Amino acid sequence: MKPVILLDAGHGGLDFSAKYTTKPSLGKRIEFPDLELHDNGWFYEGVGNRALAWQFASRAINEGFPVSFVMDTVKDTPLYFRTLAANKIYKNHRNSFLISFHSNAGGGKGWEIFTSRGNTKSDILATEIYKATNSRMARVYRTDWSDGDPDKEKNFYILKKTSCPAVLIEHGFFDNRTEVQDLVDMKILSKFSDATWQGVKNYMKRLNIV
Repeated sequence: MKPVILLDAGHGGLDFSAKYTTKPSLGKRIEFPDLELHDNGWFYEGVGNRALAWQFASRAINEGFPVSFVMDTVKDTPLYFRTLAANKIYKNHRNSFLISFHSNAGGGKGWEIFTSRGNTKSDILATEIYKATNSRMARVYRTDWSDGDPDKEKNFYILKKTSCPAVLIEHGFFDNRTEVQDLVDMKILSKFSDATWQGVKNYMKRLNIV
């Protein structure tokens, strides 16, 4: 049986008035007044995350794989409800796994992928996604090879509380002037999605779950 691919786009989207639903106090937005971003000079992380997740979903669906979004398409769904939704599906579809789409902030640069702590199937998924992305896209890659694989390990809620294999991808820094422009470039987003999908297929083949 094919796995259900569980997809999470961090933070909120745009409501029907085209307003960003994530609270400004959370800092998940930035303004570059001279750039054409999501809303004039504003970039909204949750909106960019959704663009990435939907791009990826189209690839999976087009090749006959079911997907399920664990967050609301508009609202900034609390992490508790996202993990609850993922675990409910995983209970009946044991080959399923989760990918959480994000971009970063804090003055850095580069792509990175996270798993929860310890050695699990999540590490295999992260490694395959990293290898596929690294082979296709010339980026700065922020890795941690101290345990023999490229992912970074953090106890992020969406990774720690989900029962299924789960990874969180940071597709660059949205407060970096160069990378924020990549994050609204549909050609770049398509390349990210193609690479992630190839990594997922390699993971499924490696674990013989398709």
